[in-house]
Amino acid sequence: MVPPRVANDGQMLVQATEVDYDYNNSRVSAVGNVQMFYNGTSVEADKVIYDRRPSGCTPKATSA
Repeated sequence: MVPPRVANDGQMLVQATEVDYDYNNSRVSAVGNVQMFYNGTSVEADKVIYDRRPSGCTPKATSA
């Protein structure tokens, strides 16, 4: 996989079949052929849940 060109400004690029935003719990869920790109690092998974709260900022990825 060749990552797309993204500005290195701290923003994360998420590509997936479906992306859902849970504003009440500050979570982003991406499902289906998930590709995430951040600061030159990439992740591929079937499902990713990203907890945006400061105390829970570790992405959780699952792959079949």
